[in-house]
Amino acid sequence: MMDAGGHSELQALLGAYALGAVEGAERVAIEAHLEGCAPCRRELAQLREAAGTLPTAPRPPDELWRRIVDEVRVFEQEEREHGGEGEFQPD
Repeated sequence: MMDAGGHSELQALLGAYALGAVEGAERVAIEAHLEGCAPCRRELAQLREAAGTLPTAPRPPDELWRRIVDEVRVFEQEEREHGGEGEFQPD
């Protein structure tokens, strides 16, 4: 059974997962979690439905996408370390 913190971390990634923006170990962890978590499966279905209404835009070049993902990960780590205070400030 997953602890509440682990569940919350994976649940926080569902939006990015619905958009296809989660890769590697995080993707594997989310998919394993979804097998046993009906509330997260329902939330993912809602997020995918919402994502389907978004206008389509070309994906940014891979290097730019990696930089964006890296910035968000750094921000998320800082949020966890500092209790969730603050606002995302890209470099």
